[in-house]
Amino acid sequence: MIRFILLLMSMCLFLLSCNKEDNQLTNNSFLKLQGNWQHLPVQNVGQTYDDHPSYDYLLSHDGQVYLSGTNDDITNLDEAFKVLNNAYLPDTIDADFDKLFINDLTYKSLIRGMHYFQNKIYVWGDLHYTTSNNTEASMLFTYNIEENKVEENHFFNNIDTRKVHKLMTYKGELIAFTENEQYQKKLICISCDGSTSLPDISSENFSDVFAVDDQLYAIGGNHKLVVFEEATSLWQLYTPNLNNYQTLYVFKYNNMTCALGNWANYSNHLIEITDSGTIAPIAINDDHFYSIPMNDYKIKVKVSEGRLFIFGDFSFKVGGTTNYDNYLLEYVGNKLVVIENNLAIPIKDVISVNGDILIINSHSVDNLWKYIGN
Repeated sequence: MIRFILLLMSMCLFLLSCNKEDNQLTNNSFLKLQGNWQHLPVQNVGQTYDDHPSYDYLLSHDGQVYLSGTNDDITNLDEAFKVLNNAYLPDTIDADFDKLFINDLTYKSLIRGMHYFQNKIYVWGDLHYTTSNNTEASMLFTYNIEENKVEENHFFNNIDTRKVHKLMTYKGELIAFTENEQYQKKLICISCDGSTSLPDISSENFSDVFAVDDQLYAIGGNHKLVVFEEATSLWQLYTPNLNNYQTLYVFKYNNMTCALGNWANYSNHLIEITDSGTIAPIAINDDHFYSIPMNDYKIKVKVSEGRLFIFGDFSFKVGGTTNYDNYLLEYVGNKLVVIENNLAIPIKDVISVNGDILIINSHSVDNLWKYIGN
């Protein structure tokens, strides 16, 4: 009888333990990303698990990590933007303001990206905040690296702008791809003194614009690539003799101007483009792509510390079989290498910093990870 009671008690304890683990996995589902990944908690002292925020963007510069994002869990500036030290823990920073909302909280702020320019990190998005002297600012704030301070920025306050799509460096200046209240697209120079002119794109239907050194590219209708020619001040189709192609991204990598899309009757995907109008795939296993989805929510490109990453939800050949999955690829040598696939939760952003690979995934809370695989 005693042996039976002891056995029954052991079974109960085992079931309770299993139930506890199941609850932990349900409540802390970031634990699903295991194996090759180390979780890096980003939290303030005294926070519980439920207080942990979710982030959207990663940036590295000179070995420093910058982390930003906004969602329903983030209400204060010290949560929406963080500078991480070498141990990937938040540093203390000073700030001109502490909240990213109008006083009555009518408008929800959404960070949409970060860009480095002249020793500052520019953070843009659908931002609304009241500064320390009770003035209002929107769309943009900056982090001064030298002074370790977040600063208010009023550049867009008096400009007809409803949305900032992205910031770029072009000809040594900081420019913005924006949209006004009439839904017209516009290029605006933030750092210019008036001497740098930008092309008018108000009548163009561009879904995106890219600046590579001193050249502007844009994605036009049907995902066609167009190039701005300064000599004629006109936008021209790139490789007009190629009709059956699509482009999603243009970027600089290893002194090459590259593009990701579906080229040469959809048989090439990651290519180098040249001024002469020729294209050439740069990966010997480029054909492992089935097709690039023409949706920047599905697949993304990131060049960080000289490393090229492609990540998102798409079809790629692994072990001789093409599968649709959540992939993280890196271009190494002359081929695409699968760092990770079959991820439980898709990746939002990735960087390389001091040789490490960091990602943030789509989990709702506390979503920073470090790659520790081979």
